[in-house]
Amino acid sequence: MLLFLALAVINPKVSSQDKKTEKPFKKRFSLSIGMGISMSAAPSFVDYVRNDLPIVNKDSIKSFGVGFEFFGTAEYDFSKEFSLRLDYSYFVKNLSVNYAYFTYNYFYFIHQPYVMGFYVLRKNNYGFKFGGGLGYHFAHMSKDIGAGSNLDYNASGIAYRGEIEFYSFLSDRLGSYVSGFIMGSSIGTLKDSNNNVLKNSGTGTDVNLSGFGIGARLGLSYYF
Repeated sequence: MLLFLALAVINPKVSSQDKKTEKPFKKRFSLSIGMGISMSAAPSFVDYVRNDLPIVNKDSIKSFGVGFEFFGTAEYDFSKEFSLRLDYSYFVKNLSVNYAYFTYNYFYFIHQPYVMGFYVLRKNNYGFKFGGGLGYHFAHMSKDIGAGSNLDYNASGIAYRGEIEFYSFLSDRLGSYVSGFIMGSSIGTLKDSNNNVLKNSGTGTDVNLSGFGIGARLGLSYYF
């Protein structure tokens, strides 16, 4: 799917149509789907994992790790230069460490809704968007070390994202795009179903999922 989207973005119409007379602007509504990859860090959570694991080489747990997201958006062009987007993505990240006879598995997912605004530079069959927005995220973290030992925690908090996008039209209705983004979040303290706070065993501090990172997306859009 990623290969198909990447090839679709390099649209032959980009070069051939740009020399023609600019098409008149019309307001349009679009729906998009796709997937993304990011490199992100959650310092409090990583420090918790390092102290939680019974290993000597704590530095083997890297500060940054790869995560994946699957997203859908709804966007409306209010003017030639401005569009407003409702953005939702489901983000997943996993860390597994083998020790003795056990596998320590730390997995978390985050529901990531955003409201985003974009400044748009339009050409006949392609364009660029520059924008950003705010959202409120809902996270769930699960710790599993086997033998039925599962612990679950939840947290939520404010997040922000800045994004630069290149899009192109494959037809009058279908388009594709590739984008790069930066992100940050202030997701609060992790708590279990009984409202017990997750503590760092080494420092005694509360553990949260606040973090920051960079990433890229590939998507397909349908225009109405």
